[in-house]
Amino acid sequence: MGVLVVVFLLFFVPLLLFVVWLAVSSCLGDSLRSRTSSHGSGTRRQRALERERDRELAASRRVMYDMVREGHGGAWEVVEMQDMATRRDDE
Repeated sequence: MGVLVVVFLLFFVPLLLFVVWLAVSSCLGDSLRSRTSSHGSGTRRQRALERERDRELAASRRVMYDMVREGHGGAWEVVEMQDMATRRDDE
């Protein structure tokens, strides 16, 4: 009987608390999750800017690959665009 109590306390209570946390954080939204975030994701505006930058980078890479595939761009233009995309990714 004591083993069941220990298993309950060690497994089911943290699991229950985690489920409650997920429910509360989904109701309260980004404000609760951003306050308790351990990786320091920043403000909502910073995350939006990062998403926009990622979209622009993906679009520029798609244009670059389309140019290569269609034969419109020469080798130097492709290298320059790859350098530009790499620099933006490093920032």
